[in-house]
Amino acid sequence: MLNGLELSALTAALPRITNELQGTTFVWVGSAYALSGTACIPLSGGLAQLFGRRAVFLGALLIMALGSALCGAAQSMNFLIAGRAVQGLGAGAIISIVAIITSDLVPLSDRGFINGLITIGWAVISGAGPLIGGGLAQSGHWRWIFYLNIPFCGVAAVIMLLFLRVRTPPGSVAEKLRRVDWIGNTLVIAATASCVIALTWSGIQHPWNSASVLVPFILGLMGLVGFIAYEATVAKHPLVRIFPLSVSFINRNGLLTVSQVPFILMSTRTSFSGYAQIFIMPIVLLGIILAYLAISAVGMGILITTTFFPVLAPLPISENAAALSYYMFLRNFAQVWGVTIGGAVLQNELRKRMPADFLVQFPEGVAVAYTIIPLIPSLEEPLKSEVRVAFADSLKVVWEVLTGIAGLGLISCIGMKALPLHTDVDRDWALQNGKNDAKERYEPSEK
Repeated sequence: MLNGLELSALTAALPRITNELQGTTFVWVGSAYALSGTACIPLSGGLAQLFGRRAVFLGALLIMALGSALCGAAQSMNFLIAGRAVQGLGAGAIISIVAIITSDLVPLSDRGFINGLITIGWAVISGAGPLIGGGLAQSGHWRWIFYLNIPFCGVAAVIMLLFLRVRTPPGSVAEKLRRVDWIGNTLVIAATASCVIALTWSGIQHPWNSASVLVPFILGLMGLVGFIAYEATVAKHPLVRIFPLSVSFINRNGLLTVSQVPFILMSTRTSFSGYAQIFIMPIVLLGIILAYLAISAVGMGILITTTFFPVLAPLPISENAAALSYYMFLRNFAQVWGVTIGGAVLQNELRKRMPADFLVQFPEGVAVAYTIIPLIPSLEEPLKSEVRVAFADSLKVVWEVLTGIAGLGLISCIGMKALPLHTDVDRDWALQNGKNDAKERYEPSEK
């Protein structure tokens, strides 16, 4: 819920924030968050296995609160981006550990109901986020989008301290640190960072075929291949079990792209509000658009709540933490690809369709146009209508491309086997019920 509120609220307020901080690198406000959050997810899963779920979760909440405070105090775009990177570290760990704790406490056969409740909470708070973010930005108090995270983090920490009483693996800190797969973590963090940097620059700051994009992208892909090879053959304490989850990467890389369509839609949301202001859109047409979005939302809700099952069903329950941290890493990484693909298509289409008179006003390129989308209603005719049509036609192409990608995701699921769902949990990570239970010696599961 913390992630849903902050992300959706920030999306609505980003144009106002960009104008106030007078920055042109606003794309990194989201990319820095995604980069740090994605790259450190495998590490958070490994630390949770060594130091216990509660300690790592509390640390993630502290980092999230610190990052929120830094973002709220930002006086420049670079400072805000740095704060977002800190936020991403905490957010990535929170997402991973929540999934791991849920798998510790709830059998896979009962997970559907719990996943549904979590998704409902996330959806409700995400729906309220744009209203909250837009209202705060409109009143000039956008910094409270970040400051609001701090009391939420505090409340979550108190709840964890009072009610999450799970075992902590024995051993000294030095012993546990020696068991951390530092080489694997370094490989995956460096490779992910390189790929995300290339994808963020592509089509916006540099052309897709430029060395500034191709070099980090190729190096990142080579690093990911090296990471997989190292984990599969060399690592003494591997971060992940690679091959049992290879199919999940195909599914998530295809299907999670579609789940980013609302983000792309919101990133150009003022063109839609421009429709209402410039056209006075008929209620019937608005209803049709909302109906289409509702159908898409149903599909995305099903994907979000059900993809845990094919990941965990083939594996022993003792592998839950490693599997889920790897799964969350792939999901977040696929989301970065999804935003990039949609953004690249939109950028290319806008370059072809945007009126020359409009581009002359913004010599930095089409990307800068996102920061002035709220000003479109104030443009003079016929320029205003031409810009509006360019956005509408470009978004149509985005939908067509993502529909094709959704079809590829569907094809990748055809060979999925039907497996029984686990009806028990890993007792090594069960809640402690009393003093005697708390004193039991922790013994690694052989399941």
